[in-house]
Amino acid sequence: DISGRPRRSGAQTTDLPELNIAGGNSSANLFSWEAAISYTVQELRRFAMAGFGIDSAKAMAGRKIFALNQEIIICTGDSDVGMTGIANNASVSSVTPTTGSWASASADEVYADLAKIVNAIFSDSKGVHVCNQILLPPSLFVIADTLRLPNTAITVLEFFKSKNPNVDVLPWPYLETAGASSVPRIVAGEMAPENAEALAPVVFESFAPQIVGTTYKVPMHQRLGGVVVRFPGAYRYMDGC
Repeated sequence: DISGRPRRSGAQTTDLPELNIAGGNSSANLFSWEAAISYTVQELRRFAMAGFGIDSAKAMAGRKIFALNQEIIICTGDSDVGMTGIANNASVSSVTPTTGSWASASADEVYADLAKIVNAIFSDSKGVHVCNQILLPPSLFVIADTLRLPNTAITVLEFFKSKNPNVDVLPWPYLETAGASSVPRIVAGEMAPENAEALAPVVFESFAPQIVGTTYKVPMHQRLGGVVVRFPGAYRYMDGC
């Protein structure tokens, strides 16, 4: 948190009011993820004859898999080592939905839940934080994007965006099981580096192929530390939709 307020200048120039920061502390450990791709000399020759580079294809597949792993870690961390992501930080408060399950909810009820989580961030922080992004599990995103307001062709999502033009609403697959007891979770917040930041000192690296017999093996590696949430008040969760 931050505290203090400047004083209007007057005759006195000493004993200035103190501006400060206050908060707790936590440690975020970094961990490595490793894997490898491999291909034989004969595979290189066989696929080269077919005009297909097996080595480059496997390298691209490996790069994509590491990118997906990074996204999972950014979302929910790794519980085996006590690492948390943006969707499961213990310091972020939850907002209880007014409606509950969207599967049988009306358009007005779905909109009410979206508005509630946005307003909670603004009101609880006394206007310091303003939500600029809502992340929805795809199952809930589809409902908001297809459910229409009564007697109109306007969907809930279209109506919400007309009322909140500065809030991006995006689907994120890994939120389908991010909530308590693996239920879908909505994440909303003021997405900015000063509020929360992913620790990813080594996003991806691959090393020179190592040949053992007639097989090439290419080690791959990344080093991540989850997400550091510096201002938990800038975010809210909502389960049960």
